[in-house]
Amino acid sequence: MRFVRSRIGAQLLIAVTFLCSLVAAASASGSHTSAPIPPNLAFTALASSPSGLVLSGTTTLDGDQGVLCLMARANARTLALSGIVEPFCDSPLLSGHSVVAVQQSSRSMMTSVRIAHLSPTGRVEVGPVVLRYEEASDTHLESVYAAGSLWLYAPSTPRGGRALRISETTGAVLQDTPVSPAMDRPVIGANATGLFLAPNPETGFLGSGRSPKENGIIYHVGIGASSVQIFEASAGKRFLGYVSWIAGDGNSLWADICHRPVAAPGCMITRFNGSSPKPVFRKPDRNLTAFWVVGSVAQGFYSVALTGGRTSSSGHVIRIDPATGAVKVITSLPLPEYWQGYWYDGSSEAALHGRSLYLLSPPGNQTAGVLYRVRLPGAA
Repeated sequence: MRFVRSRIGAQLLIAVTFLCSLVAAASASGSHTSAPIPPNLAFTALASSPSGLVLSGTTTLDGDQGVLCLMARANARTLALSGIVEPFCDSPLLSGHSVVAVQQSSRSMMTSVRIAHLSPTGRVEVGPVVLRYEEASDTHLESVYAAGSLWLYAPSTPRGGRALRISETTGAVLQDTPVSPAMDRPVIGANATGLFLAPNPETGFLGSGRSPKENGIIYHVGIGASSVQIFEASAGKRFLGYVSWIAGDGNSLWADICHRPVAAPGCMITRFNGSSPKPVFRKPDRNLTAFWVVGSVAQGFYSVALTGGRTSSSGHVIRIDPATGAVKVITSLPLPEYWQGYWYDGSSEAALHGRSLYLLSPPGNQTAGVLYRVRLPGAA
């Protein structure tokens, strides 16, 4: 194992040894295996990278307040950790990508955003400020990777809503597009044609007065576009429903669109190809409420759903067929009751790697976490 700071000493070594021994004793049940994670290693995110599975988070080891960030690589088959390092907290290594947005807050509630780029030599280079926005409970920075770009969306900059496209190769800003009307807490996705935004159940439109563009179901910021356009519009003056999730791959887009008042069927998985808003298909989601998906055309889309939106400690792992929109429950996991990964930010706790889906239930206060591996068809 490799440690960046030797002053961590025996305390971290003991914790790592303890973690590895627990993970090495991973339990199996049917189509999935799992391994516990001690609470003093608070991993909160999971990503697939070219070098393997990456867990990232912080440490809560007593007596060593200087250690803030941790990264571990997990064996894809056994779930055993191959090493723990303490990188720069905003290193792209933690995301599994070559660029990442670095945020720095201030007393004025204005947050500055820079781009950290991983050079060919492995050095982390942080560029100048590319964006400033007002940080509040409903105006967080949103980001998504697609087709060699990192897309950023901030609803509350000094100039209103903004969408930035960042090169994953160089970290340079390729595009800065105004987004009006700006919406907070959007669902976002991207593909080779650009960035897509849609309202979730808690989304609001920012600014005064009613905008004629508030009838959009899905909004699109195209590659090189100077403004946002409505991609899919509702029949009324305002869209009263919401979108559970958006996913893009190639030139195609998938979305689970839910209308209000609730009708039967209430939510429809819809596919669009290219720049056309004409659906390729609309398929009922069978009331399997998922608020994020991971995957691709080649692998399929996967998530963890609660039937009918119920709160439960047993989550259904579902597969969505990209070609037809058909939803299938492939297994159920005994997830901890405190797990919050069902909701919109749960995709940071899920990753597809090889022919398996991995899910992280982060450790809580004095509560161990769990790393799950769900074997997909064809997995060893």
